[in-house]
Amino acid sequence: MSTSTFIGLAIGGAALLCFGAFLYTIENALRLCSLRLGRIPPWLVVCLIVVPIFGFFWLFFVVLALNRSLAAEYRSRNLLREWRSPRGTCQAE
Repeated sequence: MSTSTFIGLAIGGAALLCFGAFLYTIENALRLCSLRLGRIPPWLVVCLIVVPIFGFFWLFFVVLALNRSLAAEYRSRNLLREWRSPRGTCQAE
């Protein structure tokens, strides 16, 4: 095995490990949100992100849904009086 092949495999393995950690973090964040407030099921997020080509576009939807889910969770628990999202300010009621 040549050195360049070994380096390529090491970089690819590190990228897969980082991608797996990213998916695990997103799934846990959605899972920790209350089920009544959850916008998408966590298993669906992981399955559809892995689909080639579609996963790239699905990722944008996931980020927006995660933003809405966390904002709803914060409001329901009264964790913050005011929380700023990219789309504006969410006020806790």
